[in-house]
Amino acid sequence: MVFPDVRNDYFAAVSRALQERLANVSPTLLSADSDDDLHTEESILTAFRRLDVDGLVIFPTGAPGLVEFAQSVPTVVVDRTVPSVRGLVDHVLPDARHAAEQLTLHMIEQHHVQRVCLVAGDLAVSTLRNRHTAFQRVVSRTGTENHVLAGLTTSEEAATAAYSLFRTLEPPFGVLATNSLMFWGVLTAAQRLGLKVPSDVVLTTFDNVPGVGTTGLVPTNAVAPAATLAARTVQLLTERMNNPALPPRLLDMDYDIAYGTTCGCVPIDPARNVLG
Repeated sequence: MVFPDVRNDYFAAVSRALQERLANVSPTLLSADSDDDLHTEESILTAFRRLDVDGLVIFPTGAPGLVEFAQSVPTVVVDRTVPSVRGLVDHVLPDARHAAEQLTLHMIEQHHVQRVCLVAGDLAVSTLRNRHTAFQRVVSRTGTENHVLAGLTTSEEAATAAYSLFRTLEPPFGVLATNSLMFWGVLTAAQRLGLKVPSDVVLTTFDNVPGVGTTGLVPTNAVAPAATLAARTVQLLTERMNNPALPPRLLDMDYDIAYGTTCGCVPIDPARNVLG
């Protein structure tokens, strides 16, 4: 398995779910972090080829050797894709566009914010690009004032960029964070400016947010269920091993969306709210 960022708890959850699914099939799941770097991913694939692995599950960055690797080793691309393998290998892709549309519309229609922000990572990543596309589609359709911060890689970068933007906006406003790192950056910026969640900042995000329970907040989030992703991935991988001549398949899956305190759907318990 090759994943792009060890800091993201989502990839750890998928890795564990895959390990459980593969327990009766393969004694070992080798995993490596590409750090979203083409050269690192290429080196990992070279090492895996030398180890003669039985199959590959990859959140791809787009290493040049991926196509050749997938032609000789059963491969399933998960969560995101890149042009070189789109339509050529098996995929399991959560529907990021639909989930982003739901979260953005929820802020506008249910919480009546008149301006919304997207705080995002690298939009070259297909999953994040799809979330951005969906966000833009909604704000265009509704005529909502909007702002986009993109290309952020750490919670610190997100906090700095969000701080600069939020200080220019009149609350309340909505924010869609594209992952847990962006969520923490938004929360940090809001605290520095004395803005309250959700009265000033209606906050939604993708992925689970490790550690957020200590704040007394319950995130409104879209999460791709790791167990479902793992089950569908192992299904495709097993079928590919048994029949290499199968045409490439694409399995879609929905995100689970939960509405919590960060958007205002659930009241915050004052006794647990350490953010004031």
